[in-house]
Amino acid sequence: MSATSQPSPLHAKDAVKLAPASSALATLLRDYESFDRAENPIASSFEGDTAALAKLSGITPADDARRKKALEQFRARLIALPAKDMNEADRLNAAFLKRVIDVAIEAHAFDASRLGFANEGGPEMLMGYLEYATVIRSLADAEAFLARLEASAKMIEDTTANVRRGVKTGFVQSRATAAAALTQLRAALEGAKKLELPVPLKSLPDTISPADQERLRAKAKDILAKKIVPAQEAFLKTVETEVMPVAKPAIGAMHLPDGKAYYAYLARFYTTTALTPDEIHDIGQKEVARIRAEMEKEKAAAGFNGSLSEFLKFLRTDPRFYATSRES
Repeated sequence: MSATSQPSPLHAKDAVKLAPASSALATLLRDYESFDRAENPIASSFEGDTAALAKLSGITPADDARRKKALEQFRARLIALPAKDMNEADRLNAAFLKRVIDVAIEAHAFDASRLGFANEGGPEMLMGYLEYATVIRSLADAEAFLARLEASAKMIEDTTANVRRGVKTGFVQSRATAAAALTQLRAALEGAKKLELPVPLKSLPDTISPADQERLRAKAKDILAKKIVPAQEAFLKTVETEVMPVAKPAIGAMHLPDGKAYYAYLARFYTTTALTPDEIHDIGQKEVARIRAEMEKEKAAAGFNGSLSEFLKFLRTDPRFYATSRES
C-alpha cells in the first residue's frame, strides 16, 4: 500500500498471549487473524505465509466494501460475547480487538485511498521496497515474486482509478506534495523503461536451473515492458494533468473535504487516545515550555550568560565537548 492508504490496524496476533477461557472469543480471535492475514499479504509473507508471497492487497472500492462488511460482522460477533464468560486476559483481548476493529471501520468513512500518493511517490515505490525485502531461495519463491511484480501493475492501475475518484470529489494532495511526487514518478518511470531486472532476480541461487533463470528474467522484463511501464505512464499522466490543476494550495488535512474530522481520526489512531488535535497540541506546547525551562536551568548552572540558542551553539561547536583520540 502507498503511504497515503488507510492506516493499517494492529494485528490480532498482538493480543495478549494467554489462552482465553472463552472458546467463543478464542474462535473469534483466530477468525480475525485469518481475515487479517488474507487482507495483508505482505505482512503475512514476512510471517512465513509462503502463499502470500505472490500477492498484494486489493485497494479498489469493492475491496474496501468487502473488508468493511467483514469488519462489521466481526464487531457484531465480539459485542455479542457474554462478558461473564471472560477472565481478565479475555477482557483485555476483547477490548484490544474492539479498538482494532472500530478504528478500521472508521477509516472507511474517509476513503483515504483517493489520495493515492505522498511526497515520496506512489504505488511504484512498494515494489522498490519489496525488492530489497525479498529473498529468493527456490524456483517457487522466484515465481511468487514475478506474480507479485505483475500484481503491482494492477495496483498502480487501481491507484490511478482511486486518484481520479479523489479528483472528482476534491480529496486530493497539495500542489507541493504532487510536485514532489511527480519528480519521484518520473524517475521511477525512466528506471522501468530501462527494463532493469529487479534486485532479487539479478543473482539467483543454484537451486534454480540456468534455463529457469533465463526464463524468469525474460518474464520479468516482459512484465516491466508490457504492464509496469504502461501503468506507470498512465499514473504519472493522471497526476500531472488531472491532479495538479486541482491540487490543494497548501499542505494539510484541513483543506480536504471533511478534513478536520479526518485529521482528528488520524490523531486518535496514531496516539491510541481519545484526545483531540487541540488537546494534543496543548500537551506539546506545555512539554516544550517545560523542557525549555529545564534547559534554561542547566544554562544558568553552567554559568553561561548568553541566550539559549547561543548556549546550544556553544555546546555543538566548542572543541572541549569533542573527543580527539580513542583514549579520550
